[in-house]
Amino acid sequence: MLFHLLSLKNPDEFWPLIQREISERNFFLYCDSEAARRSDWVAKERAEVELTKANRPVRIGVVDVEGDDIDEAALKDFIGDMNVFASYTPGDVATVRTFMSVLTRFGFNTFIAHDDVRPGDDVTNALREAIDAAALNGWLLVFLTPAYMARAEQRIGILRAEFDFMKSYGRRLIPILLDENAKYTAFFREIWHIQYFDATKTDPHQAAMDLARELLRR
Repeated sequence: MLFHLLSLKNPDEFWPLIQREISERNFFLYCDSEAARRSDWVAKERAEVELTKANRPVRIGVVDVEGDDIDEAALKDFIGDMNVFASYTPGDVATVRTFMSVLTRFGFNTFIAHDDVRPGDDVTNALREAIDAAALNGWLLVFLTPAYMARAEQRIGILRAEFDFMKSYGRRLIPILLDENAKYTAFFREIWHIQYFDATKTDPHQAAMDLARELLRR
């Protein structure tokens, strides 16, 4: 259905809706051009984003649309910043889904194998592509429980290969401690030098909210 709103004749009538939309979002992409820089409306929108930024962490990207070609590199960087990959054991999938659901509501593009690897996909290739996409500018989350540690230590299935591949991306890798007992394992000693996010002090939903804000600050 294609239509326009006849009842809204004054542009200022849109403004409360724009304000509400800005208040709900955490990622903002500015399309920069001479026309945009001269626009009072764009200036008003960006001022509202700055007010939002003063109250909570948000991500702002800029892409130049002045020339014949869009700045694809800047656009790719901005989109990549939103990607999050989860590494976990099947027994922890319910908790991991809670985290990823919250991150999705914050505006991140999340990948969880149980939901995003489709029937007929080459699992190894699908995981590697998702890891590559998240590692470009996004985040690789490893959900640590005793079960995860045991499988990693024993190099069971593809989990250890998945972790080793992710580890090569360094600072984009964030271990998420879901169970305090995971710290008392040989595998934890192997990754002790990587700063982890402690999710054991509160419930998974609140921990996921805290994690989302932390990722937006980085």
